[in-house]
Amino acid sequence: QQLQPESKGCLGRKGRLPSSCRPTKRLCLQDRCAVPPAAQPRSDAACEVAQDLGNFPRTPVPAPLPEVGAKEHKAPAQEHGAPVLEGTTPQSMFDEGCDEQVVAGLAIVIQRMAALAGETEILTHFHCAHAPAVSIRDYVDCIRKFFGCSVECYVLSLVYLDRIIKRHPDVVVSPLSCHRLLITSMTLAAKFQDDVFYTNTFYAKVGGLSLEELNGLEHKMLALLDYRLLVPASEYELYRRILCQAASASSADKEGAHILGSERC
Repeated sequence: QQLQPESKGCLGRKGRLPSSCRPTKRLCLQDRCAVPPAAQPRSDAACEVAQDLGNFPRTPVPAPLPEVGAKEHKAPAQEHGAPVLEGTTPQSMFDEGCDEQVVAGLAIVIQRMAALAGETEILTHFHCAHAPAVSIRDYVDCIRKFFGCSVECYVLSLVYLDRIIKRHPDVVVSPLSCHRLLITSMTLAAKFQDDVFYTNTFYAKVGGLSLEELNGLEHKMLALLDYRLLVPASEYELYRRILCQAASASSADKEGAHILGSERC
């Protein structure tokens, strides 16, 4: 039935709603939650000469100020993106002083894994024709300097590598493959764990790869992981302790060698 021009109610003439009865315009989810894109690097140089890459720090979101007269309450929420275990607090589970130990421990663990590789190995997409001149420790320091990712990403990187080795024994961490495996796993961890991350163009420059190479390695690693990147809190805590223990043992060995050398002198 067609609307009459003189019908009663909110409908006015010609069946149109007056401005007072029309619904107000609502912002869509994209307009309300739009996030400015991440800063793009201005330098086209490789990792060794990329001095300008460090000029793009992330701006952290300030925490809301507590109400006047409110008591300080520490809830068992996530801090710095770390998962929270049941019955623990972020302070007891993740010590801020262990951040550098996690980063150093990752370099130590991968270096040991590469040293245990056999002479004969099956070539994969992650193998280089020749061993890179940069050491794995310097490579991790380069990632630490330019990636700007959270410390949890280094733990997730080791978890992903260990999952691949267990699921696919033909993939071996060796001096020819450790660099590409590391940069690919760190790229996946940063893009999965952190809310703000850079593009693959930036990550490829830091790792000394081309964009096409990193895209292909990322797709290959996702297929090897069966696109399962989620890490339970218990598994995360296990690998975090492994990295911290590896760094602590290495520092203890260095101190012991220094003491023995001083006693001989």
